[in-house]
Amino acid sequence: MDVQIVSTEIIKPSVPTPHHLKNFKISFLDQTSASFYIPLTFFYNTKFNLENISQIHGNLKKSLSEALKVFYPLAGKVQDMFTIDCNDQGASYTEAKANFTLSQYLQNPHLNTLNKFLPRHPNILENGPDFQVSIQVTLLACGGLVIGACVFHRVVDIATMANFLRTWASFCRGDYREFNNFQDLSLGSSIFPQLTSLFGDYNMANYGNHYFSQGKNYSVTRRFVFNASAIAVLREKAKSDAVPNPSRIEALTGFICKRLMVAVQKNNEKPPSLLFISHAVNIRKRWDPPLPENAFGNFTWFAAAFYSLSESEMEVSDCVETMREALEGINGENLKELEPERAVKKLIESIGIIYENDEVRDYRFTSWCNMGFYEHLDFGWGLRPVWVAHMGDAAKGRTMHQFMFIEGKIGGEIELWMLFSEEEMAMLENDPEFIAFATPNPSISI
Repeated sequence: MDVQIVSTEIIKPSVPTPHHLKNFKISFLDQTSASFYIPLTFFYNTKFNLENISQIHGNLKKSLSEALKVFYPLAGKVQDMFTIDCNDQGASYTEAKANFTLSQYLQNPHLNTLNKFLPRHPNILENGPDFQVSIQVTLLACGGLVIGACVFHRVVDIATMANFLRTWASFCRGDYREFNNFQDLSLGSSIFPQLTSLFGDYNMANYGNHYFSQGKNYSVTRRFVFNASAIAVLREKAKSDAVPNPSRIEALTGFICKRLMVAVQKNNEKPPSLLFISHAVNIRKRWDPPLPENAFGNFTWFAAAFYSLSESEMEVSDCVETMREALEGINGENLKELEPERAVKKLIESIGIIYENDEVRDYRFTSWCNMGFYEHLDFGWGLRPVWVAHMGDAAKGRTMHQFMFIEGKIGGEIELWMLFSEEEMAMLENDPEFIAFATPNPSISI
């Protein structure tokens, strides 16, 4: 399966950014966010051809230009750990074509080739990217279309990326409501003032160790789907007096934690004594009063919990109860006491302890559910994506031990994307209790 690049060009904002907004200060939460691209891939069952694809590209580029006007920091240049020069350099837009059809690809989703649809390698540490937004639009042999989007994580979280993509799609449909004027996007730095003493190689020194494999192992991607009935059963298993109504994500996280505890003990001659589980949390709703859902930047912090492998009798409900306690600690009162210098020092110490301690095995979870990818990404063709995918194999760049939840196409289902080494991936792939609920990489109906 071959994907061929046809052309790449730069798309600039439709209107220059006003002078008073040129120097954009990032927040403390931006400063401590990992410096890599967030990747997403959207598949559309369109029927375009070489005659009308030029018009499609034209509409996509024009509306992207309008969206960059609204999200003007994303069209600028990241200067350092502190500022973005909103110089309107724009975003990269790549046109590509493939020699296979949508049905061929989705009948047996080829995860190892997903990165061919992405305009940037999503798996490496990026301290100074050329563009913060890169788009690739690939025309398939059947007339189907694939949009691959990469946005720089140092500047935005997945919620902001989703808002940007929804705005782009809205503009492409001709809907420009509420977007006539420039908006002040500095809420993040006003609530979480940046740490001016933060040394420039912070990301390289810390995320280089913690979030990236540094060539130690080859990290592969796997996809599993939990359907609505499986999730319902797991939510029942997750219930307890302390957590009578666990969320879908809490139930899935608790279930996976339990299976990890079993697998790590079974598959290691000298298993670690502790599992360290962290979960990325969108703090917009947890602030007091709640922040706007469209607040620009990184508004993510981490709930963390330790699970002792000596507690072999822990059930899914116990795992959920421990995680719920950690999640409840991410609240408005505690967040307002998040002093940057002390928080960074603690973060660095924690990373060092976890990374250098053979007695601790860390696993990272994040949820991209409820982002509206299926509901709101109609680019004017009257079609929603038939599939929303993450990325292919991470090679030797991105971290392993990563669990990513994405809303599935069919109502109520959730896709789990895992980044692991081949050896560790087998721990769960060969676990009959895990496979009883999680379907490995099923086909996508179109």
